[in-house]
Amino acid sequence: MSAPSGPPEPVRPILVTGATGFAGSHLVDRLLELNEPVRAIVRRTSNLRWLQGKAVEIVEADLRETNSLRHAVEGCRAVLHFAGRIRARTRDEFFRENGAGTGALAAAFGDVAPEDGSGVFIYCSSMAAGGPAPRLPREPFPHVREEDPPRPVSPYGESKLNGECRLDCLAGRARVVTLRPPPIYGPRDESILGFFRWIARGWLPLPGSSGSLFSLIHVDDLTQATMLALSDPAARGLYYVSDGSAYSWQDIGALAASTLGVRTRGVPIPTALAWVAAAVGEAAAQLGGPPPLIGFGKIREMRQSNWACLPEKAARDFGFVPRIAAERGIRETIEWYRSNGWLNARR
Repeated sequence: MSAPSGPPEPVRPILVTGATGFAGSHLVDRLLELNEPVRAIVRRTSNLRWLQGKAVEIVEADLRETNSLRHAVEGCRAVLHFAGRIRARTRDEFFRENGAGTGALAAAFGDVAPEDGSGVFIYCSSMAAGGPAPRLPREPFPHVREEDPPRPVSPYGESKLNGECRLDCLAGRARVVTLRPPPIYGPRDESILGFFRWIARGWLPLPGSSGSLFSLIHVDDLTQATMLALSDPAARGLYYVSDGSAYSWQDIGALAASTLGVRTRGVPIPTALAWVAAAVGEAAAQLGGPPPLIGFGKIREMRQSNWACLPEKAARDFGFVPRIAAERGIRETIEWYRSNGWLNARR
């Protein structure tokens, strides 16, 4: 007769950074739907509105504090790193969090990752790390690929690329996946809210260069890609993920106007005016004000003519197929804004 084996070992949790934010909170919801144990890193100043009432283990930690990170990753089988700085007063601020902070988190996880190599580290980087798409005759439209040399055009993009490079410390310790999404949108997103508010008033801001194209990804599709990469051992390395299309500002404006039931007039944003606004914002930040909403780096990004990508490699390696095209995604996002009173409220 064999000896009793004892109670089964508890399932090791999955650590999520950025869990209080837009994309990270959706990821937490999906993990909980699958009955996965979730641990979330928060700061003392974090707004916990998207985590309230949910079965999430909360751990106070900071990407700039190594000791707190060691405590946060202890006992975890995977890290889903969705935190990051998207606005900063200086280039150094971007690099401290997106670069050095990512490296510190990876190093901390490498020290405690399962010895059998089953640990997983997924980094939500950004298309900005790779830079705009080269003007090459690729079908169905010119787009950037994983094998293209990175050429970020902003401090934000450079810092996200720096974070990617710092994941080398996990070689042989854990499986590493880096996702480079284009702009993410969906319910809870505040970054595109101002654009929709202008459209609701009958104005269509046109901030990019004439004829510029960009890809998008709905937050539910980004969540799906992350979960597939988490569960499939074939997922390793770098992946662009998007809904598989490219859009102009006019395309997105027309979809939003149709949902809102308004007619719009296009308002091109002059380059000189954008530079002046960026200069004022940067100067105010240097004097102790908040990080600029639109700085010089963001202007350089907006001046590029093509930010398109395709999820072809992700489809081959771990079966990612986007489900939500912009027509549906924009409609559902605006409907969520309406039902939650966001379109007219000050945020």
